[in-house]
Amino acid sequence: NADWIYEQFSSFSPLIFIENNSHILFEGKRKKIIFENSTNTNVFIENNKIIIKGNNNKHKIILRDWMKKRTLSILNNLIESYSKELKVNVKKVRLSSSYNYWGYCNSAGVISINWRLIFAPHNVMHYIVAHELSHLIEFNHSDKFWHQVESLCPDYKKQIKWLKKNDNYLSRVRFD
Repeated sequence: NADWIYEQFSSFSPLIFIENNSHILFEGKRKKIIFENSTNTNVFIENNKIIIKGNNNKHKIILRDWMKKRTLSILNNLIESYSKELKVNVKKVRLSSSYNYWGYCNSAGVISINWRLIFAPHNVMHYIVAHELSHLIEFNHSDKFWHQVESLCPDYKKQIKWLKKNDNYLSRVRFD
């Protein structure tokens, strides 16, 4: 069975390690990672580059933390907008690091969204938020639920296709 095992193992896509001069998808666009040594820590986007300023080889940690903060900021804006439209009350927003799901909500109004969606196009994050907030009205996947999702995200099927095609990528990016 060694040949079969090798074939199965070879079919897996490799991990994507964040390194200086590497490339990643960020908000759905290919960006080059640039580490710059500096006593000040900062992250900024310039054209097709993400420039991380830091020292003591902390660039990866700085970038990951910055991405999480950016994800949370985008999510808070989306959730505020959609929750007003739906007239639902979101009690808490959490970032998830799960490799099993992109979003989760419970009947208490707690929403968890995977921060790795920062690698996906914005419309994908819009879909996930629309999906989870729609669960606060319909806690199932009935036709009524999907109509609710569609009212917030008319192209949701396109976003589902993107996720199915690319979810492996989002899970493979590593900062260690």
